[in-house]
Amino acid sequence: MRTRTKAIGVGATAAAVVLGLLGTSTISLAGGGAASSAPGARNVRTVQIPAAQAPPASPAIHPANPAPDAPTGTYQPERQRQAFNTLTGAGPVAKQKVAANTTLTFDMAGQAGVPSSGATAVVLLVEVKGASSAGSLGVYAAGGPAPTSPEVSFASGTTVTSQVIAPLGLGSAVVFKPTTGVNLVVSVTGYFAPSSLTHVVTETSADWLWNSQYIFSTNPSSYTEYFTRYVNISVPAITSSVLASGTVQVYFEPSLSETADSWTPLPYQFTDGTGDFDYDYAFVTSLGQVQLEFFFVQRNPTATLPTLSTFTLATSDFKVVVTPGTAG
Repeated sequence: MRTRTKAIGVGATAAAVVLGLLGTSTISLAGGGAASSAPGARNVRTVQIPAAQAPPASPAIHPANPAPDAPTGTYQPERQRQAFNTLTGAGPVAKQKVAANTTLTFDMAGQAGVPSSGATAVVLLVEVKGASSAGSLGVYAAGGPAPTSPEVSFASGTTVTSQVIAPLGLGSAVVFKPTTGVNLVVSVTGYFAPSSLTHVVTETSADWLWNSQYIFSTNPSSYTEYFTRYVNISVPAITSSVLASGTVQVYFEPSLSETADSWTPLPYQFTDGTGDFDYDYAFVTSLGQVQLEFFFVQRNPTATLPTLSTFTLATSDFKVVVTPGTAG
């Protein structure tokens, strides 16, 4: 690590990091290895995340009809997570078939990646199993009218999977009403919300490229450079308006084996068991992109740091949350 003094203009959205300085020709080492002085020589891996305002094409085995009401807000994709399963009782729901012409009402708030407040609709993968006879399934907002045409139709004893967009009703709940006894396995793949955009990507150790910088502003006229591993994530929702007056926050799940949705905000630092150095995750935002950074900070001046270029990082999920603002 090396501290240098240089005049820097820090904008409103760059409270912790200085934007626009990545790729400077001088690199200070903070984690072992040799740095290249040619920014153009760096490899670039870009994880493309669509900015579409509608859910992706349905992977359904059986095509689903659209929800009776068009969802409001901006579509925000999520890594697929199961909400409930009547075969196993997970959810929790009763471990039994949903009886014919009865309703199963499920509160989606805070479940399977849906935020605890603010969502207006959910995008579901609905799997119908073991139907007692041919029939159909209605999926609709709690407290609202049942659809005039079913979202899912099925034959006796078959397994059918459909993508359904369901508005959230009273208590952020969705109603499932079959015309015959069925088991339901329901997963969330996204939701609609009025204010923010959320993107989730999974990164393995091999995804982290080598030879970049993280530049931290220590005061209005100086900065500290760290040599880093990095991943570029393309997020078209980060517009000039967002950079001027909105916010971008990145979270990660430290281990995919841990409880899902245990998100930790970046920047994040934790100390090695020896106390010799810190592991650091950080990020830098720029127009249409987030760059994730990983680096070491030395605590014991006599300790030998791991070799950053060959260090094995745990597989982790990263979530980028973009909240638009009103440009002045």
